[in-house]
Amino acid sequence: MCQNDTRNNSFSGSQIIFPKNRCIAISYTRLLLNDTTLTAHQYHMGLADTKVCECNQRVEDEYHFLFQCTRYKDTWKQLLQSVQKSWTDARCKGLPHWSVTLLLAPSYLGVFSSEQSHDILFAMFEYIRQTRHRL
Repeated sequence: MCQNDTRNNSFSGSQIIFPKNRCIAISYTRLLLNDTTLTAHQYHMGLADTKVCECNQRVEDEYHFLFQCTRYKDTWKQLLQSVQKSWTDARCKGLPHWSVTLLLAPSYLGVFSSEQSHDILFAMFEYIRQTRHRL
């Protein structure tokens, strides 16, 4: 898929990067732990009457929040550009396979350099900040 053969596919030894802003760090951690305030989780815990997002399009889970919610369309475009730049810089062909892992733990994929992984994470932190959604 990518031409860079020197990448290690191992996640061990990688440092987890956290944003300096505490609220964004908490939201990011909750996404990593799959324990958020998104309606799908709240419904599962008996704290919400519906799983449907405020946009009324789909169930509000991590994938919807990160890739589908129309409330964050403009913010998503900025994140998309950052990830695509890292994808191109990593000499990957075609389009990225969009996944929650790609955005939350890009180094786990074994495709990106440390710098490229950091760029994706910082773009992810900016996405969380701009959505103003406390997760």
